[in-house]
Amino acid sequence: MKRTEIQRKFETLRLSVTSSCNFSCFYCAPKQTNQLKSLPSLTADEYCSLVKKIHDINNLTTVRITGGEPLLFQDIEKIIGSLKNMGIKKVSLTTNGSRLGVKAEKLKHAGLDEMNISLDAVENENFKNISGYNTISPVLEGIQKTIEAGIPVKLNCTILKGYNEDQILPVLDYAVKNNIVVRFLEFMKMGILYSRHTDYFYPEVEILRTIAEKYRFSPIERKISSTARYWRLENGLKFGIIANHSTPFCHDCNRLRMDSTGKIYGCLSNNQGFNIIDEIDIQSILNSALYQKQKINFTGSSLIMKSIGG
Repeated sequence: MKRTEIQRKFETLRLSVTSSCNFSCFYCAPKQTNQLKSLPSLTADEYCSLVKKIHDINNLTTVRITGGEPLLFQDIEKIIGSLKNMGIKKVSLTTNGSRLGVKAEKLKHAGLDEMNISLDAVENENFKNISGYNTISPVLEGIQKTIEAGIPVKLNCTILKGYNEDQILPVLDYAVKNNIVVRFLEFMKMGILYSRHTDYFYPEVEILRTIAEKYRFSPIERKISSTARYWRLENGLKFGIIANHSTPFCHDCNRLRMDSTGKIYGCLSNNQGFNIIDEIDIQSILNSALYQKQKINFTGSSLIMKSIGG
């Protein structure tokens, strides 16, 4: 594929297989919001056909399956197996973890290479407050089942001022105890809270200051196109921060997104999607999506992460 004047190409696809979710996280789809109807999903074969169109042109190295909650998609194992069979080197998945107790072994057998599990709190009341889910127990059980299945795990913890900044150290303690890498995410200027971003924004510098209250750490050099910057604790374990606003990585972002209806997006800061279902000239559309990329700073948009893929 031809590169644009910004000299980059898509190497990673984030594939949202459903906009349905069994959580109602405050920053994504709170229960009181009635505008977040689930969009229709394609079939497993349809998703894989679209991915193959892109892969044949672009030689993708990674596909990350997202949602909504991707484990609500009935044929998720079929998608994983098909992606591996078409030569995708790394197939990973991001989940809220609530269904991993019954799914972890099946996902491993399907060929899943890596798992990201969202964990915005480890104390039950804090967890219920931010996730809208009644108990944290199945999530913690799912994390352990995934580790037992031999799937490498990372935790994602989105921090919102006034909601869970007091969970930074407890979540890190949990990660250290279980020898898991955790990435803390700055709250992105997206979706239903787009206009209220500053009300809940807790910056990278404050996350680091909080961690420094208990732990000593040193920075690790960032890899090209990495969403996260990492630090190493004295015990050797890493933690990361995905700071779209404080330390944006837009300049070398190589990610493409596909929503559950088959539309692709080159950037979360642009809410114009391109439908590739009936298109023949995929390369032209991919070029158009590349031009959506921001050169320096993440500006955000009204796109709802539940629909575009977390």
